[in-house]
Amino acid sequence: MLPLSPSPSPFPASLHLPLRTHSCSPKLRFPSRFRSTLRRANVSPSKAALLPARYSQSPSAKKKCADVPRGMREQLALMTKSGSAPILGAALAIGLALAPQLALADASSIARRLGGEIQASAVDHPEFDVSWGKAIGVVDAPFEDVLSTVRGYQDYREFLPHFHESRVLAQRGDRARVYLEAGIIHNTVTLWAQMEMDRVASRGQTQIIEARMLDGNMERFLARWEVAPLDGGQRALVAFQLLVDPDLPLPASIFTEENVSSARRTIRALRRRLTAG
Repeated sequence: MLPLSPSPSPFPASLHLPLRTHSCSPKLRFPSRFRSTLRRANVSPSKAALLPARYSQSPSAKKKCADVPRGMREQLALMTKSGSAPILGAALAIGLALAPQLALADASSIARRLGGEIQASAVDHPEFDVSWGKAIGVVDAPFEDVLSTVRGYQDYREFLPHFHESRVLAQRGDRARVYLEAGIIHNTVTLWAQMEMDRVASRGQTQIIEARMLDGNMERFLARWEVAPLDGGQRALVAFQLLVDPDLPLPASIFTEENVSSARRTIRALRRRLTAG
């Protein structure tokens, strides 16, 4: 059966060190546009450059370092906080339970109100400083095609913003374990995670897919899709919400803004994927 709980870190405590202590760790160079964002948040680029180096490399990174023994490279790239995985899994399960419900019960009236607009906003989380990013819009493609695309996790890297890697590691029925890798903050920071993707009980005709992080190099990663049929299944109303908290020494508002932007861009990318040509 597909394992449902994360495994403890396989690396000894002696390896849970800042990757920056090794010369293979690259220095972070922020694009000029993001430096302006940092200044608006009263954070100097020089301070932000001290971000933990686990965000600058990932398990799939191609870069090799001549001065680090080959056997240690994957261990260094995979490092996470020691002993945090089981606690993290439980915390994220609670986080998803507290996700804002995007009521699509009256999908037709919502679609009429939206027209061709994608509505995006931030939604506070009662327990976290970083807020959900939420977006909703109409996709002019058959409901079944939209649902199939949302559940085609292995193809996320081909059309979703930020994603560099997406691989299905295991799947049974409606539940899958997926490896995802993405760049945020103008691709300055690389995030990776093993996610559990699950199609949960539907609400009426609305299909719901939830995702939570089991392991990764960030504090939390939660996501939720809701897909409802329109016009007898000829179109679909799609709601997407995202909460990524990299646990970096930057104001929570920066990551909230990134979550809202990513949610909007995800709906836009889904539209392009299904209506191209």
